[in-house]
Amino acid sequence: LEDADDVDPTVLALINDHVARVRKSPLSADAHGNLGLVYEANGYWTEATRCYSIVEGLAPEAYVWSYHRAVTLRASGDTDGALALLRTLAKAHPNVPAIQRRRGGSLLEAGHADEASEAFRRVISLSPGSPLGYVGLGDVRMEQGRHIEAKELLERTLELDPSYKAARYSLGLVLRSLGQR
Repeated sequence: LEDADDVDPTVLALINDHVARVRKSPLSADAHGNLGLVYEANGYWTEATRCYSIVEGLAPEAYVWSYHRAVTLRASGDTDGALALLRTLAKAHPNVPAIQRRRGGSLLEAGHADEASEAFRRVISLSPGSPLGYVGLGDVRMEQGRHIEAKELLERTLELDPSYKAARYSLGLVLRSLGQR
């Protein structure tokens, strides 16, 4: 870290431990990836992104690191870069629900509701017992002004997971839009 003065000592010790592992094995994708996870978990987006970029060069077949790079790009404000990477990952790994879900969320945020809808439908087809695709598609339908469909999808989400807070919030917004309290 460039400025470690305000870093919690426990976090700094963890970072230093992982930096030492990277220095000991500079060609180890796992060492760089784990350091990236430490940075990511503590909100050091630039440092995490840098680690994941190195891992992609060392182990390009391990798409999970590219996924994490997309997460950190988004968190650091590079939404276009994150979306471009997620599109590439989704094309290369169409059967990974996490990639499809993250792509859907990024697309919806960027105003690409139709493409986001496709991504969330893919999540539902891959993981029909998971609430993630349903809440995402519900949010898309809400954005499109299709409130009845959104309500049905969000209710389905809550059937799958009654404690899902994001679904409860979105359902509340849809109900309000429908004039229901």
